[in-house]
Amino acid sequence: MLPSLITQSIVTFQDTSLAFVIGLREMVRRASIVDNMEVRSIELYGFAALVYFIVCYLGSLASRHYEEKSRKKKIL
Repeated sequence: MLPSLITQSIVTFQDTSLAFVIGLREMVRRASIVDNMEVRSIELYGFAALVYFIVCYLGSLASRHYEEKSRKKKIL
């Protein structure tokens, strides 16, 4: 039960992120505002991508861990 709940949470997070990207105009406008102050485009978008990847990866590791744990309980 727990692995499927974690997997569903990851999917919801990704869908929400996708919905945010659909509002691309707003995201680019905000990134431009920050970029005009800092002039670090690569770091700005790279950091956002890194945070997104880390959250999704940690969620998938947790899901995999609990799935293996529940599989071992069924065998015993």
